[in-house]
Amino acid sequence: MTGAGVELRIQYPESSAFDVFVNNVEVQINNWDTKIGAPGKLTKTAGCGENRFVGVKNYMDVFVTPGCEFEIRPRNAVLTNVRMEWTLAAFYADGGTSTFADRISAALGIHKSRVKVVAVYEGSVIVQHLIMAETTDANPKATLDAIKKSVTAKVLAETLFLGGKILSADLGPDLFGVKTDILNPLGLTPAQLAGGTQLDLTVGGAGGVAGSEEISMGGVLASLALSLGPTLLFLSRTPAVIKLMDDLNNPNEEE
Repeated sequence: MTGAGVELRIQYPESSAFDVFVNNVEVQINNWDTKIGAPGKLTKTAGCGENRFVGVKNYMDVFVTPGCEFEIRPRNAVLTNVRMEWTLAAFYADGGTSTFADRISAALGIHKSRVKVVAVYEGSVIVQHLIMAETTDANPKATLDAIKKSVTAKVLAETLFLGGKILSADLGPDLFGVKTDILNPLGLTPAQLAGGTQLDLTVGGAGGVAGSEEISMGGVLASLALSLGPTLLFLSRTPAVIKLMDDLNNPNEEE
């Protein structure tokens, strides 16, 4: 029999870190449910403040009883997605989200409580998780910037062991809502990656290596223009960018 109360669902624009408090006491998020790859559904028997946050779908469920007041406090965090060459069965057999959090925290030298997994799903295995700053951190931005640099460096150096080979990783969406793969920032196709694509920094792609595909600076800027629109057009008119484009177009001219 469920308790008297109501289940609230709060939709968020993206995965974020939150803590739920009742009477100034934190109510822990529900335990992980391996069958749904998310925190377990509300039982409605654990009292006011029972909660879960579901990543990817980005909503929070909270159970509220009559006369109860609860508070949702945001946390400063880095949203991280990592895709590994693994299967869900092997992931959970290896310890699942608990072992994953152990490995992240050990690699970054932080307490395990600062790592919160919000979604696990196939493709091969994708784990969406939050790496949080301490609630008492006087400068959380600097802390999270350092975490981003550390994650990026370890992924590129292939020293971040999470159980399976990392196929892709990102640090969440930027200001334009775009996620950039740390291992493939230009978004090359598998064929281009396998073929040893060369980035040609001359406009029009005049140079290159025989047998390899080329990406011209013009092509890169065209792609950026489609996604950044007015921002890129504004930047392209600034003196520094004009000078850069002139140098790229006329690499042999002397000043």
